Amino acid sequence: MDSLNITFTLIVCFSASLASGFVLRKLAMKIDLVDTPDDRKMHVGRIPLIGGMTIFIGVAAAFMIFPNLGREIVAYLIAGFLIVTVGLMDDRFDLKISYRLAIQCLASLAVIIGGVMSIESLGEFGSLGSVQLGVFSIPFTVFSIMVAMNAFNFIDGIDGLSGLLFMIAMFAMIALCMLENGISINNYLIPLVFFVAIIPYMAFNLGLLGSNYRVFLGDAGSMLLGLTVAWLLINYTQQGNSEVFSPVTALWIIAIPLMDMLTVVIRRAVNRKSPLSADRNHLHHLFLDRGFSDRHALISIGFLGLAFAVIGILTEVNEVSQSTMLSIFLIIFAIYYHVMSHLQKHKIQTQ
Repeated sequence: MDSLNITFTLIVCFSASLASGFVLRKLAMKIDLVDTPDDRKMHVGRIPLIGGMTIFIGVAAAFMIFPNLGREIVAYLIAGFLIVTVGLMDDRFDLKISYRLAIQCLASLAVIIGGVMSIESLGEFGSLGSVQLGVFSIPFTVFSIMVAMNAFNFIDGIDGLSGLLFMIAMFAMIALCMLENGISINNYLIPLVFFVAIIPYMAFNLGLLGSNYRVFLGDAGSMLLGLTVAWLLINYTQQGNSEVFSPVTALWIIAIPLMDMLTVVIRRAVNRKSPLSADRNHLHHLFLDRGFSDRHALISIGFLGLAFAVIGILTEVNEVSQSTMLSIFLIIFAIYYHVMSHLQKHKIQTQ
């Protein structure tokens, strides 16, 4: 695409996302598609849960302008529509967890089969060489996409957090495309479209357009962000000799949502609780419990997520071995888990 068409595409993306926010929030209020305060949710008033739909509409509008849509994008749009539709139903009617997981699995298969894509290699690890998944490729890909969807759903606990971490992931992919493949915008147009599409939502969510216009992502939006990140990471790490960056680098790009989810799930399993049960043991909750405001917690966690992403970018560009980066990541995760567990135990003892 030439620069004029690209500019027009991004303007359409932003405009469609912004306009849909104003329109859909009124509809959401009428049909009671809203989030209300409870013991875990401390916001004020009824907030429309249409953030995911605004992002999807902006992205879909942009993709419709692409000269060659391609089967991968079509598969993503089908999967995204499925996730947003069922997610909105979940937000409105509180579906059973089993239904949500089934839809996540179906959407994952739609991306894999429709887009003819899967995680075939975990990367190069020293004497082991390239670790290939073989017959386990598709099951592992389904599992990975579902993990990403639930990771972004889990971390969506304070205003702007899931969106900010998503924007950091898009920034990291754009930067890696520029550094590895050159500065031509065609190399990183798709993550740029997603980056632009989420800007209106962030403005609504953070109250930048006025407190009366706030909206939330809802399960539909947070799962869509996870699906999108997983879809892009698979595309950029599983292209054989033309891959943009390694699978290990992908871990650093989504380090915060991934480590937060794994920590919470492991602790719930240890305590014999459902991995998908709700609680106040996430990273943002611990920030809030220690006196941080929502905005300060958002900024602090955002800087942490950006730091991890920058480490991933720098190590990829400087060709640090994947074995080394995986080892460092696992060590940091072990430290993260230990610190989070200690803080959680301390919170319980002081209650």
